[in-house]
Amino acid sequence: MPRPRTVLLWVAALALCAGCAHQRPIATYKAASNTTMYRSRLITVAQRLSDQGYGNSSSMTMQALARCQGRNCTPDVVRLMFSTAGNTGVVFEDRTIRLSADGKSYTWKDQIPLRRRGVREQTTSGQIAGVRLRLSGLERIVNATSVTGRVGGRAIEIDDHGREKLRRFLDAIRSPAPDSVS
Repeated sequence: MPRPRTVLLWVAALALCAGCAHQRPIATYKAASNTTMYRSRLITVAQRLSDQGYGNSSSMTMQALARCQGRNCTPDVVRLMFSTAGNTGVVFEDRTIRLSADGKSYTWKDQIPLRRRGVREQTTSGQIAGVRLRLSGLERIVNATSVTGRVGGRAIEIDDHGREKLRRFLDAIRSPAPDSVS
């Protein structure tokens, strides 16, 4: 009969391996359209966006997406998509995105205006904004020691853990090996 300590070590090792397996970005090849789609893991960039009391919380996440023609292809452009998640909507001034990576600033102006019919702010839930950038821009973000910014007037940060997810995404699209075919 195995000793409890041995069983515990095996369970811990399996849990670590399972966690590592889920860290790789998803690459999917669609034969019908001859397209490969790359998708990073979700990255939390802001927590506790809602001030509506106990039990109400929202956070902001970011995900890197890229698409290219062919199997095992390398895309030229990446989209960073920002979304809110949680049980309450979040008020945003606009959808302007500002990032600062080691002092170098990037701004994408209000690409999808929220201000309609004189409304200054709007409560939003789900996908709120997105930007397109070349691989070299993503590489600057990945290699920075500090990445902070604002999305719609809300402060965000891409911490070490988030930049590591982006680094894995960047590595995957540079040396593609799709995980699945559909």
